[in-house]
Amino acid sequence: MTAIDGGSEVGGEVEDLLRAVGTTVLAQDDGTPFGDLGVDSLARMEISKRVQDRYGGDIEDLLTEDTTPAALRKIINRLAGRRPIARTENHVEIAAPIGYVWAAVNDVRRWTELFTEYASVEVLAEGENWVTFRLTLHPDANGVSWSWVSRRRWNRDKWTVRAWRIERGNFEFMRLRWSFEQLAPDRTRMTWAQEFRMKPTAPLDDAAMVQRINTGSAVQMEIIARRIEERRRTVRTWDTTSSVRKRGGDMRTLIGPAACGSAYGISGFVELAPGERIDEHLHPYSEEHLLIVSGQAEIDLEDTPVPLQAKQGVLVPRNVRHRLRNTGDVPLVAVFALSPLAPRPELGHVDTESGGR
Repeated sequence: MTAIDGGSEVGGEVEDLLRAVGTTVLAQDDGTPFGDLGVDSLARMEISKRVQDRYGGDIEDLLTEDTTPAALRKIINRLAGRRPIARTENHVEIAAPIGYVWAAVNDVRRWTELFTEYASVEVLAEGENWVTFRLTLHPDANGVSWSWVSRRRWNRDKWTVRAWRIERGNFEFMRLRWSFEQLAPDRTRMTWAQEFRMKPTAPLDDAAMVQRINTGSAVQMEIIARRIEERRRTVRTWDTTSSVRKRGGDMRTLIGPAACGSAYGISGFVELAPGERIDEHLHPYSEEHLLIVSGQAEIDLEDTPVPLQAKQGVLVPRNVRHRLRNTGDVPLVAVFALSPLAPRPELGHVDTESGGR
């Protein structure tokens, strides 16, 4: 059987109030003064009005540029007569570039490949920077498969994700923040911060749920780290790699940032039919190593032709114009490798001619 958690969308009161006046806060901003967060006097007046409309208390005189989100939360808790919010925070270090980790954990359709606790994921709706989806757990000891709907909204510029349960079940609310920090080009720290409050009728109180979440998060984060690291080491093949032909030939990048989280370079194969060529181009950030596997070639370095044959290679320095031709009567197969990486993929390759292939 499947148990469905019911409820409506809930975000944290303080976060919702600040977002309503144009300010997004993260877990680490909880003690930051409003003045440093850009919450000016007009914004504070709007927050006061919204709190008064909801709870009936006038707090305008209590809000200053030195007020912090944590202080506002305490004020609201006093007005609402509610217990403090329960919080957890866990992190793990992953031996992979931040962009690769980010792409893996935000691909919710593949969460069953990262998490061991989820039996299925169903995407219900999605946009450019958000997704609404249903998660279903594996059956528990009583044969019940718990299921609920959540929403994620991400900001890649800040490497942060905000998520919350739409169907709340035993929670008064549950909100999560995922943050990612680059420790090295090939190492990332991922942090999960959760804030919630259990309903009085829930089988677990806040303290018990904190313990359960901390225990489960530690296990799942280690599994995710290991699976992402193993995914990087997957063997890549020519047949399963997409072909790029816009510059001539059949070029396939088997090893790269998107394919396997390469942090320092890219490499792959290129195949040219007899008489075919790759148009002239240069790499402003990388040097290129070109190795001939089979066939006969000629590479123009600037305006100097250099003949190459099987088991030979040549270095193409950074910013050197070059074009490659198959001068034989059989297909040419070559290996290319470029390092270091450009700051962004679109900056790594500059075409200096087109056509005439």
